[in-house]
Amino acid sequence: MRYVPDGDIIERSICNECQLIHYQNPKILVGSIIDCNDKILLCKRATEPRFGFWTLPSGYMENDETVLEAAIRETEEETKVSVKKMSLYAVFSCPNINQVYFIFRGKAENDCASTTEESSETRYFQKQDIPWNSLSYSIMNKALDWYFYDKEHDKYQFRMLDVYGCDPETV
Repeated sequence: MRYVPDGDIIERSICNECQLIHYQNPKILVGSIIDCNDKILLCKRATEPRFGFWTLPSGYMENDETVLEAAIRETEEETKVSVKKMSLYAVFSCPNINQVYFIFRGKAENDCASTTEESSETRYFQKQDIPWNSLSYSIMNKALDWYFYDKEHDKYQFRMLDVYGCDPETV
């Protein structure tokens, strides 16, 4: 059954037996722009969606962790790189696919990136060597564009963008 519960403005799914409201909220994803010796860490996806495309270390936030903890965990899971001094850099809201991306930036504690079950290849790239046409999602391109602009101007600023009309496969 679906209806608008008292005190709400959105129609919700409600259990017919116990009246429990089943909220459907956006998925939270995190990503990291990791710098090491003026190169950026990317990993090649070993899983779908976007198998074989390059991406920033990223993934879904889990229950019982902060967005920062999720970013650190995803970076280590996908690249085996430990990071330090991470800070929130950008937020992308994608309402048509019910996702919110938190992008962090930080420094690698080492340059020993390696493959994992989730990444068939990991590598540090200088700006001119990044495989721009093979990045998995347009959000990755935008975050890196902002990052390199800010780096060039030696002024990093928090950024936010609402992304509408995007294909969930190429966000």
